[in-house]
Amino acid sequence: MKNILHESKIIELGVKKRNEDIKVRRKQINIMKLEERKEIVNIMVDHRIVSLTPQVNIFY
Repeated sequence: MKNILHESKIIELGVKKRNEDIKVRRKQINIMKLEERKEIVNIMVDHRIVSLTPQVNIFY
């Protein structure tokens, strides 16, 4: 009986650990998505600056 209890405890701990790992992984993925979004916004801003520059040059 003791053996069965011990094994179920190990399984329980393993499941808990896995769930925590999944949570951490999700956080990392969300952070990566945020970083990508920032980069995309930066690229869009860069394009806007680049597309504005020739027009500005024309005025000078």
